Amino acid sequence: MDRKPCFTSQGQRSSSLKYPSSSNRPKLTPSPQNPYQQTLVKSLNQLPPSPYQQSAQGQQYSPVQQYSQTFSLKQSNNLQKQNFQGIQPIQGIQPIQPNIKNMSSPYSKVGSRTPPSKFMGGASISNKPLAPLIVGDISEEQGNKEKMNGNQNNLANKNNGNNNNSQNNSIGMTYSTSNNVFMINGRNDAKPEKIDKNEQKIYLANLELHLKFEKIVDQFIVDAQTRDITELIEDLISKQFSAKDVVFWQDIPSLHILYSEKLKKVVNHSDGLIGYTFFARKTQIFDYPEDHPAFQPEIDHPQNGGIVTIMNFPLWDNLGNICGVVQVMRPRANSFNNETEFKFLDFFTEKFKMFYNILFKVPHPDAEILELMHFMEIDQFLLIFQKKMEKLFHCRIAEIWKYDMQSKELSCFKKTKAPIPANRAGIVGDCIEKRYPINCISNKIMSSYNAQIDGNDEEPVIAVPVVDTKMHQVFAIAMRGGTPAFTSKDEKVLKNIAPYIILSLNNLEINHNNNNQGSKESKIQREHQCIDTLNEIIDLIKSKSTNDEIFQHSLEKMEIMVKADRSSLFTYDAQNSLLKSRYASGVKESITISNNNAVATRCFTSGDVLNIPDAYEDLDFDSTVDLSTGYKTTSILALPVLNTKAETVGVIEFLNKVDRQPFTLNEIHTLHIISLFCGALLENEKLKKDVLESTKEIRSNLSVSFGNASDKIIQNLLHDVLKQIILSFNCKSGSIYIRNTEQNLLLSLIHEGEKLHPTLPMDRGIAAVTTKTKEVVVSNDAQHDSRIIKDPMDFTGIVLNSLIIVPIVKSDGNCIGVIEIANIRKDKFTNEHVSIVRSFSILVAIILEQRTIESIGESGNSDFELNRFIDEEEKIDCIIPKKLELVNSKQSYLSSLDFRSDMFRGIEQIKLIFYIFQQTDIISSFKIPSSSLFSFIYNIRDLYGNEPFHNWNTISNVIQFAFLQIKTLNLLPLEKFALLVTILISGADNNKMKNQTLSSTIGEQIIHESHTEKSFIHAQNLINIVSDHNSNIFEKVPNSDLSQIWKLINNLIISIDPDNHMLIMNKVKEISPEFSMDISEHRFIAMAVFIKICLLNYNFRPSEISEDDFNNINMEFHIDELPPLQGDSITSMRENEQNDRETHKLRNFICFHNFVVLPLAKQFQKMFPTTNANVDSSLSYIDKWKYRLAEIENENHMNSMENS
Repeated sequence: MDRKPCFTSQGQRSSSLKYPSSSNRPKLTPSPQNPYQQTLVKSLNQLPPSPYQQSAQGQQYSPVQQYSQTFSLKQSNNLQKQNFQGIQPIQGIQPIQPNIKNMSSPYSKVGSRTPPSKFMGGASISNKPLAPLIVGDISEEQGNKEKMNGNQNNLANKNNGNNNNSQNNSIGMTYSTSNNVFMINGRNDAKPEKIDKNEQKIYLANLELHLKFEKIVDQFIVDAQTRDITELIEDLISKQFSAKDVVFWQDIPSLHILYSEKLKKVVNHSDGLIGYTFFARKTQIFDYPEDHPAFQPEIDHPQNGGIVTIMNFPLWDNLGNICGVVQVMRPRANSFNNETEFKFLDFFTEKFKMFYNILFKVPHPDAEILELMHFMEIDQFLLIFQKKMEKLFHCRIAEIWKYDMQSKELSCFKKTKAPIPANRAGIVGDCIEKRYPINCISNKIMSSYNAQIDGNDEEPVIAVPVVDTKMHQVFAIAMRGGTPAFTSKDEKVLKNIAPYIILSLNNLEINHNNNNQGSKESKIQREHQCIDTLNEIIDLIKSKSTNDEIFQHSLEKMEIMVKADRSSLFTYDAQNSLLKSRYASGVKESITISNNNAVATRCFTSGDVLNIPDAYEDLDFDSTVDLSTGYKTTSILALPVLNTKAETVGVIEFLNKVDRQPFTLNEIHTLHIISLFCGALLENEKLKKDVLESTKEIRSNLSVSFGNASDKIIQNLLHDVLKQIILSFNCKSGSIYIRNTEQNLLLSLIHEGEKLHPTLPMDRGIAAVTTKTKEVVVSNDAQHDSRIIKDPMDFTGIVLNSLIIVPIVKSDGNCIGVIEIANIRKDKFTNEHVSIVRSFSILVAIILEQRTIESIGESGNSDFELNRFIDEEEKIDCIIPKKLELVNSKQSYLSSLDFRSDMFRGIEQIKLIFYIFQQTDIISSFKIPSSSLFSFIYNIRDLYGNEPFHNWNTISNVIQFAFLQIKTLNLLPLEKFALLVTILISGADNNKMKNQTLSSTIGEQIIHESHTEKSFIHAQNLINIVSDHNSNIFEKVPNSDLSQIWKLINNLIISIDPDNHMLIMNKVKEISPEFSMDISEHRFIAMAVFIKICLLNYNFRPSEISEDDFNNINMEFHIDELPPLQGDSITSMRENEQNDRETHKLRNFICFHNFVVLPLAKQFQKMFPTTNANVDSSLSYIDKWKYRLAEIENENHMNSMENS
């Protein structure tokens, strides 16, 4: 078995122990089997005597006695695991020994009226002298415990023969209970000696006491991690000593004072019995403290009076410095003479010194730092800074000072920023100049004290400088007053948080300087705060809060909104004819105003708003309230509170604007809105019940109203409401997600703010849980919320720190989506936020009650449809997204004249255009992102009307026909691009752009050249769409190509105008004899003919395909019904008139083909011989119509013959 060394000793303090003289100081004998013991014991034997080892007779203790008195069994076992080779003894600090008479032990009993010998003759543990032992291993299998032999000298003589006492005062031995003997020096041949049973009991009792102390101190160390150490020390000592009162006086080395957090007092190192103990640096017992010359009643007398005895003892830090003095008081009848208490005191002080760094670990105020690091206005930051510092340091006021080394400007931030003359900056200015922390107990003792800056009242000041070498600035964080002194802990905490405070202020100043909108942003912020306050009032009403609670909450919000120092709500007491406050900030008691000339009274009587920038310059100002409260009023704003009948029922009064500026009209307007709610509450206490009862009726009425609104109007409404919620919450993002059961996804229908995920899965994640359970989810720490499952394949970079997810539930109980509000900038999401979002979700459910996801997406929300069909990683790629790929069967269908647009409806039309743009190399040549092309097509589609022929379905026919021709031609990429874009815009409904401002350069060029509004509107439509970054397909086109593309589009838009047809045809005739595609002018005319042929594509398709197009044309241009017929021959007349109508239609078609289509087809075939838009197709239609016309005319002739 490994032998474990164990060091034990009797306590140094005990007055009943006898120690050998200095000449016979015991030497330690190491065990030969343990080299670790040999090294350690050798070092300990070389230690010189310490002043702490003086006995009553002037004898000295052995070094091992001093060392081992607090060395526990646990510590000795742990030491074996360490490397002690070359260990050096640690020299203790030599204390200054005061000249105290009769000092007979380390515990001096001062002022006692009994002889010191009586104190030293306390309870004796043993009559035999005990010396420290080095004990070998104790047999564990026999359950033996470590023992000590009280008769050391006799035992040593019996085992060592003629060895003298000086060599054998420390003996190695093991003890066995089986034979009740010690094994001396580890030798198994030693002669055993019987052990005294009484001494064995004493040792076991001491061991049990030691373990009890260990348990108490261990719990003390654990509790110190969560409790204030000062309070914990006082509680522990009070319990262990049964004290009447315990006070811990903490040392503040930088101030040379001792401070009591409990008494809120400070004393010098030389004041009272506390200072005396600090000077003596040892435990002092005062049976009659008032007799001692150092006694000071204001310090040493107990708080609750009475006759007491006092024990003061110092506590030491790990470096041997006194960190405080503990003052223990208890009734004089119960004096300090208990040996167990003294043993505990020895044990506790040693442990305290050992664990000092753990016990006095400086806290890091993370919560305060995080709140100050949020984005906010500087004024808001300073208000929060003041509140946090007052709470953290118990100070009267906190300040931030800033000195610019380049401009030599010095500023001080309190509630606002104020310039400070550098030559009279006071104490903090001295701190900045010397770049050194300052902590003073009184501002007036400092040489740099300036009454104007540092105040007339005497108070402590602490300041810590922070140097920003990069910005050439020096800052200082200063605290003033509120406490008798700032402690060492305060110094360390302030040094820890100062850089974070400066960083946050710097960032806010940079943002403020970069943002020059100033008043506009302030106005918007107030509006948001107003909306937020109104929503909170509504929530308070619904939660059955009392009117007084609502008034308090409302005025606190309004006070912050206008940056007032105080606010009050006065109501009229008709019985006593005076105004009485229902709420008043900063005042505990109610305020009454009976003076008819007071500002509040004048406001109530007249019903006018009174805005007084300087109260004491107002002749009618009543200063009696200031005199009674000690508060000085500067500026006043008094608002009348009106009920629904416009009668004044109260007055809201604000005092002392923080920035010392008058209250503005915008602020008054905002406050007036909130005051209306207060008036309504004052008028009707039953308002809460009425609101709850009318909820169902409101929902029903809203459902009917919104049911008749268009999808576009609904989307705009939802956008506006969501935007207001985001701004009022001061959040970064918000989105309305609608459930798509087909894809098993939640798709973002409406989005505001920063980027959020466009889709959310329905099979996992927190949104899916909300949809299934229909319960609200709130997470203020989303990064560590186990409910939020992070997708490992999510590369969007979206970070969610906090969020609210509220289900959208219809009246039938089905969940159709969720509302997500994410990343609040400061504070946390609260129940008030949840209530507002829940109310909004009800509104969304009512609006979407009768709508499907398809109708919502197809009514102008390109983002919603974009997220349905294009994944996030595909949006920036110049490809066809996977969900927009055409199936092979439809791809082959595009290569035939037998194309029918009926097969391409809805999203299939967009797939068709994507495919054509890819096959013509436009997407890759001009690097068009898939998201931009999708938005471009979607927004153009939104411009088309529901005409029979000129509609979005017809464009599918036109662009498919153009694709067929382009495949056979050798056109430039930019020509293909211009042709396809012009085709897409050619059929847009002109009526949809009537309200647009005709102001673009290209549009003006078109109207100047064509003199037609139709051409101009087509260009204006196109320009409006590509002006949006999300749908700008020209964004990555090189400037050289872009100019040519726009020029070609310009000319093509002009050419498709029917009014310009003859102009184009004349140009065609002019160039026809010498036509060449190498000539730019000829090439342009060819492009114009090309696009006109594409628009007439139905004339070149099979007759069974084109029949529908001819009928739609007829419907669009011949929409009048036949007039009513009367008479006996109605049937025959109807048949004749119907034949006449058909005849007229056929003649028009034949005429149009002969004079428009056929000439164009002939020229097109000459210019592009390889195309399949041939003249024969057009001629076949003419022959067919002529044949049909002859049949009708023959039928009409036969009918006429029969009638005659």
